Amino acid sequence: SKEIYNHTIFEFDDLYNLNYEYVNSEYMSTYYRYSGRQYIIFKSVNNTFDIAVFRIVDITYVWDELSLIVLGMLAIMIGIILLVVIIVSMIMNRVLKPLEELNETAEKIADGEYFHRIDISSNDEIGQLSENFNKMAEAVEIRTKSLQESERKKTLFMGDLTHELKTPMTAISGYSQLLLTTKLSEEHKEEALLYIYEECGRLERLAKKMMKLLELDYEEALELEEISAEKLFDSVSRSCSQLLKNKNMTLECIQDGEVFMVDVDLMTDALINLVDNGIKASADGSKIVLKAEPKMISVIDYGKGIPKEEQDKILEPFYMIDKSRSRQSGGAGLGLALTATIINKHNCKLVIDSEVGKGTSMILQFV
Repeated sequence: SKEIYNHTIFEFDDLYNLNYEYVNSEYMSTYYRYSGRQYIIFKSVNNTFDIAVFRIVDITYVWDELSLIVLGMLAIMIGIILLVVIIVSMIMNRVLKPLEELNETAEKIADGEYFHRIDISSNDEIGQLSENFNKMAEAVEIRTKSLQESERKKTLFMGDLTHELKTPMTAISGYSQLLLTTKLSEEHKEEALLYIYEECGRLERLAKKMMKLLELDYEEALELEEISAEKLFDSVSRSCSQLLKNKNMTLECIQDGEVFMVDVDLMTDALINLVDNGIKASADGSKIVLKAEPKMISVIDYGKGIPKEEQDKILEPFYMIDKSRSRQSGGAGLGLALTATIINKHNCKLVIDSEVGKGTSMILQFV
């Protein structure tokens, strides 16, 4: 009734009543755990002799090996999952970090901080997007600065215009009131009327130059025609003859058959303004030189000269180095601004070569 196997005692009834599964027509088997060990039991029944034969095999070592394999596979799977999570996290961080930086930079630019840029660390699609974003941000910054500078200049322009209008208007108002409220001699009346007439003329000149500046700003293109330096200089000389005569000055024209493609009226105005500016800066009895060279026209005076720190400013509207001298001569600081606009319209470059006490050369360089 009892069988001893491997120092373990199994009750026969326990063995007989286990749930077996057929392996084949002769044998059945089952797994059995007893006293912490794992067994496989084979059962064979001989119905002829009514005998049951059991074979008990200790497979604990196999079970332990399988458990170790399962634990090893589980550890490997956990390691693989962790590695995949780390790799995916790194990939997502690499992909999302530039996008996050792009978003943060866009928010800063939207708040007006136009100088921010994205650091480009790759050549992929994200890198190309970042590069294009930087180009867009740079274009926005340049455009914004341009608008801000334009707005600043407009504000200064309006302030200077108001200031320039105030002086003649105050004089006109004052002399008009004097004529209306005071009995003056004929000589004083004539003097007051002459002053009013001169100030009205100054306002008219100012208005014309203002209109010319506005027209040039809105004109799309100039109608250029070919003209010789000789004809151009002759026109300038005739227009400036009275100004030169008033200061006992001469205009020396130097040319050797050069020809230029220009808007004749506008270029004549520009040269007249430059000559007029030279006359105002020069002493009585000196001369102005109007010189033509291939793709170049120079207006040279031997007057006071322009300080280095003033040379970039004199082309701005209403800017005057010697304000008292300019107002006495009827100037408002628009002549050189108008000249600069005309020259820019011709795709020319204006170069100022000047030394204080020795004179100034205003050089027009044609493309």
